[in-house]
Amino acid sequence: MTCPTEMSPVIGQERAFVSPIQLIVTERRSKLRYPLVLNVRYRALGRGLHSGVGQAVNLSSGGALVASQHELGVGEELELSIQWPSHLDGCIPIQLIAMGNVVRCGPSSFAVRFRRHQFRTLGSQVQPIATSVFWTSARRRAIR
Repeated sequence: MTCPTEMSPVIGQERAFVSPIQLIVTERRSKLRYPLVLNVRYRALGRGLHSGVGQAVNLSSGGALVASQHELGVGEELELSIQWPSHLDGCIPIQLIAMGNVVRCGPSSFAVRFRRHQFRTLGSQVQPIATSVFWTSARRRAIR
């Protein structure tokens, strides 16, 4: 007797339909990847000290796929600075700093598995209010 969920083989035809359950089962990654396009700066921490820029094509809490013109070797240790799309308190730019190793590479991209990561704030581009008020008052006096 066969199990009612067992599928009989299809003879002479290839099965073209792939169910969503089969896709979930075949996914090897343990973390959900988010399709984003974020600017990335990276530098190698090993013997060959080189750096480059690229774009994160997708991102998860465990790693990233980066499109870049440089070819990197598997196992290479990197520090990545990823420009984050949202701002802290709506006005302070932040970046994701991650340390990790290259786990896969191709001619125009590489995948990094994060060992650790943290968010850091970037220096504000906006001039402080007190300075701009002082400058305006001093400038008005100089013009008179």
